[in-house]
Amino acid sequence: MENDKYIAVVATLLSGIELKMIKKLGYKSLLINSNTWISMDKALESDACIEINLNDAEEVMNKIEDVRKRYNIVSVFSFNEYRVPIVARIRESLGLPYGIPYQAAVNCRNKKLTRKILENLGDEAVKYRTITSLEEAKAFVKVNGLPVVIKPSNDAGSENIFCCKTEEDVVLAVEKLKNTEVNLVDQKLDEEFLIEEFLDGPEYSVEAMAYDGSISIIAITEKKVISPFEPIEIGHTVPAMVSQNNEEKIKDIVTKANELLGVNYTVTHTEVKLTSKGPRIVEVNARIGGDNIASLVEAAKGINLYEASILLSMGRMPVVKEPVTEKASIRYFYAEKDGFAEIKNIPLIEKNPNVKELNIQISEGAKMAKTISNFNRYGYFICYDESDKNMDEMQKNVSSNGKEKMEIEKEECSDTGLNEIIGNYCTTDEMNDALNDIERSVAGVIIAFLGDDDYMRTKAVIKAKYKGVSSKKIAALYKLTELAQKDLQKFITNIL
Repeated sequence: MENDKYIAVVATLLSGIELKMIKKLGYKSLLINSNTWISMDKALESDACIEINLNDAEEVMNKIEDVRKRYNIVSVFSFNEYRVPIVARIRESLGLPYGIPYQAAVNCRNKKLTRKILENLGDEAVKYRTITSLEEAKAFVKVNGLPVVIKPSNDAGSENIFCCKTEEDVVLAVEKLKNTEVNLVDQKLDEEFLIEEFLDGPEYSVEAMAYDGSISIIAITEKKVISPFEPIEIGHTVPAMVSQNNEEKIKDIVTKANELLGVNYTVTHTEVKLTSKGPRIVEVNARIGGDNIASLVEAAKGINLYEASILLSMGRMPVVKEPVTEKASIRYFYAEKDGFAEIKNIPLIEKNPNVKELNIQISEGAKMAKTISNFNRYGYFICYDESDKNMDEMQKNVSSNGKEKMEIEKEECSDTGLNEIIGNYCTTDEMNDALNDIERSVAGVIIAFLGDDDYMRTKAVIKAKYKGVSSKKIAALYKLTELAQKDLQKFITNIL
């Protein structure tokens, strides 16, 4: 084990792409993740695994002192926005020469520090103030006017960002942030949050890399958001269609911002607004852009950002390959309002030769909560060389304008006895909640009924013998009524 070279990855993405990349590069993987976030498949896929509370920095550092005695760690990295600072601290503790400096990681992660440092941009800096009270927010508005943006210093994913057009909006935003104690990964929210001038104009992100103190721009990504006042991202295109003059201005301000923040030996993802006064920095993230931007960049620019990030953490430059397309785009399905999913024209999307990937994460008639952040969208599709008009039309094929799942099933079900069961034992809300709960497959119910040992056998049987709406209905009824338990028991007896 002493001769094996390990790359430590902190807090993997859901896809586990990090573990695959480490293996591809010929290294062993050491997975470091929080106790509540680690999954069995990731633990088994990694060569070694450590479960620890990543929010307790001292516990992590104490554990690293023990780990370094057992593993020859040559690099440590994370694609997780929240974990970049602890990664930098681990790297410095291990004495590894490459990777983002700890202070630079903190500068990027805490947005109030970002703003403070970027004051050095002079006239290109964004007007802002750190606040802890409504009175301070009102004072900023009095000087700078409306609209304004109010957001936490240490959250991510467009979470808890408020674009305030009225004083009432300001009041609600301040109250919301003052009453929010932790971010998505249960880190304590900074008590100081930001109020900033509202930036007009289209939004872009710039994917760049820092190597040996030099910043190189890889791609400019054009973003599509729900609206200027709902800046939730619902689409990206690489490369962005901007004039050469604006492209140079964007590259220049991003390079200066990255240099000021001190990033090095890492990939960065900088968000920019091209305002009427010129480009302005929204934020700088010391990690790869999310939302499948890495896939778009690889297709249109020939650079695998995942691989680049790992290589940079070892002081190596990434390899540039031949792009497979001139333009790569993604569109996300989202809900404009609370409602129920309506899904249509999917075969037409699937038959479109320019659609390279389609991922729908909701079923017909399921509840859809209004999309309020990047964390509650409902799938996506990726296209090569497709027109924006066509992609916008395809995006409309998953919406929150449909009928409730319960109503769909009542219309489709020819079993009147089963309809009577639904009416007698379940309210519509109870039924819908139960259906959503077991939507992944009725096999989940069978696990509880028969035990884990029979899972693989029963899963295959269920999929083959009893699939679709009926299986979901039976499973929901199993959960809700004694009568349905008996029905399901008979069903299992018949097919096994």
